[in-house]
Amino acid sequence: MNKDYWLFKEIKEKSQIKEVLEKSKEFAETDNRLKEKLLKWFKEYSKHIQELRKSKPVHELLEIGFNTIQKEFKNNGVLDEFQTQGLFINWWTGTNSADGAKFDLRIIKESGWLQALLSHLNFDTEVYKINKKGNKVLDGTATRKNEEELLENIRYFFKDSYEKEIAELEALEEKERELSAEIEEEMREEELTDDEEQEEEPEPLDKVLKKEIKALKTELKECNQITEREHCQKLNKELTEKQAELEKVTAKQNELKQIRKELKEKNQALVEKVKKNVEKISEEETERMAMLRLKDTAIGFLNSYLTAQKQKIISYFENLWDKYGNDIRTMESERDKYAKELDKYLKELKYESK
Repeated sequence: MNKDYWLFKEIKEKSQIKEVLEKSKEFAETDNRLKEKLLKWFKEYSKHIQELRKSKPVHELLEIGFNTIQKEFKNNGVLDEFQTQGLFINWWTGTNSADGAKFDLRIIKESGWLQALLSHLNFDTEVYKINKKGNKVLDGTATRKNEEELLENIRYFFKDSYEKEIAELEALEEKERELSAEIEEEMREEELTDDEEQEEEPEPLDKVLKKEIKALKTELKECNQITEREHCQKLNKELTEKQAELEKVTAKQNELKQIRKELKEKNQALVEKVKKNVEKISEEETERMAMLRLKDTAIGFLNSYLTAQKQKIISYFENLWDKYGNDIRTMESERDKYAKELDKYLKELKYESK
C-alpha cells in the first residue's frame, strides 16, 4: 500500500485537514516547481525589458511575454492555459493603473531606470482636502496611507542598504506590538469583571481606574472612621490597589507613547536618508531594483493562483469529511468495540492465538 494514503490517518477534526495539506511535501514541491518555471521565464523575458532603453517598444513586450509564459507553463499540471494567460495579464495590468508591470515598463522606456524607482517613492506624502467651512486642511487618513506606502517601499528596495536602520525599526515595532497586546489584555480582563453588557466601545482602562479612584476617595471622605472602621479599612485597601494598578497601566502607556515617538522619529530619519541619497544610486543598481520589483510582483501573482488551487483541494477533502468523516469515525469505534468483545469470547472458548 502507498504510505502516502495514510496522510489523514491521525486526523480527528475537520480543521486539521487544512494544516496537514498545507504542510505536505506535495504542496511545497508543486509551489517550488512552478516558481522555478516563472523564474526561468522571467530570466529570459528580462533581456527584452533591457532592450526598452535602446529601441524596443513597450507593446512588443506584451506579445512576447504573453506567448513565452504560455510556452514555459505548458503542461505544468496545475494551471491551465487560461489561468496562465490570466497570470501574465494580471501582472501586466496590476490591481490598479500604477502598480502593473506596464506602468513600470513605460517609465523605463520613457525616463529610465531611476525614474522607475522614484515612481514608487512618493516623498510628497501630504494630502489636503477642503473642509465644510471651505478651508484647506490636511487629510490625515490619506496622508498616513501615503506615509505607510512610502515606508513599505523603502524597506523593500533598500533592505540591504539600510539594514541596520530597518532592523532597529523592526525591533521597536515588535516591542510596540507586545506592549499594545499587554494593555489590551488588561483591558479585556477588566471587561470580564464587569457584569453589565457593554454595547458601546469600552473606556480606556486608565480612565476607568481614575473614575473608580475618585469614587473611592469621595466615599472615604464620608466614611466614619469610628462607627464604620472596618468598612473604611476595606475602602482604603481597595483604593491602594486601584492606585497601584493605575500606576502600572500609566507606566505601560507612557512607555508605549515613547516607543511610538521613537518609531516616528526613526522612520522620518530613514526617509530623509533615502531622499538625500536616492539620486546618487548608480544606473546599474536602479536597474537591479526595478527588475527585482517586476520579478517579485510576478511571483506574488503566481502565489495567489497557487493559493486558490490549494484551497480547492483543501475544500474537496473538507467536503468529504462533512459527508463521510463522522460515519467513518463511528464505524471505527464500533469496530474496535466488537473486536475486543470477539477477542474476549475467543479466549473464553480457548481459541485465542498462542
